[in-house]
Amino acid sequence: MSAEERGEVERVHTGRTARIYAHAVVFLRFLIVPAWVAAAAVVVHYGPTLSELPTANVGSLLPSGLRSQHAEAESARLFGTSLLPRIAVVQRDPNGLAASEQEKIVRRAIALDTGKLPLYPKGSIAAPYLNTLGVFPAARERSTTAITYLAFPGSVSIPEQRDYAVQYAREVSLPGARAWVTGFIAGNLQQSQTIDDHLRWVEIVTIGLVAAIIGISASAWPRAIRSSRATTRPSAVSTAAPQAPMLVSRARMFMSPL
Repeated sequence: MSAEERGEVERVHTGRTARIYAHAVVFLRFLIVPAWVAAAAVVVHYGPTLSELPTANVGSLLPSGLRSQHAEAESARLFGTSLLPRIAVVQRDPNGLAASEQEKIVRRAIALDTGKLPLYPKGSIAAPYLNTLGVFPAARERSTTAITYLAFPGSVSIPEQRDYAVQYAREVSLPGARAWVTGFIAGNLQQSQTIDDHLRWVEIVTIGLVAAIIGISASAWPRAIRSSRATTRPSAVSTAAPQAPMLVSRARMFMSPL
């Protein structure tokens, strides 16, 4: 009669290496969460922030050798900057911009284009657009908004372009129309800064959720073991019970007189 028929659990003989590995896996489960907490603390205190990491623009996601990339590089070589500015300065006065105020905005852009502003890198470009005299037929307002697109040489880093744009916005701001920086560059840097400011709370919440999941699963293991044992014992009795009548009949046969 096999061990399974007798309702017994067959012992599995394993090697020493497998037993050591199994004990290590079971024991180290208590060190996973503390290790993650320690690693997160080290990264937060000693690692670089998101703003200090190397910038990865959309070009890293595109295959090399595209004609559009060649055209943009050629425009930067011919004109000193890209013709697709990714940053702009916007200002608006709902009561309307006076002619002198609009002139100030345009003159400031011309000064940047002609290199008369020594605080900016050579080759910088400013292109102002104003909704004046019905230049834009679809505009519902007249002489209320000015958008100045800025472009800087490719040698200027992304954070430096944002800083130059902020400086330009301060210079063209008007009493009733304060200038603000917008565009892809400004939005991308602001998004990175927002993530960096709230990264610690995201890590704390993540670690808490992982710890809760591990705690719930750990508390479920004893119940699972007890339930498996409870289901195993009746099976042993049930397997042995049908054999009892057969054993009794055999005993009577041997004990009967000849």
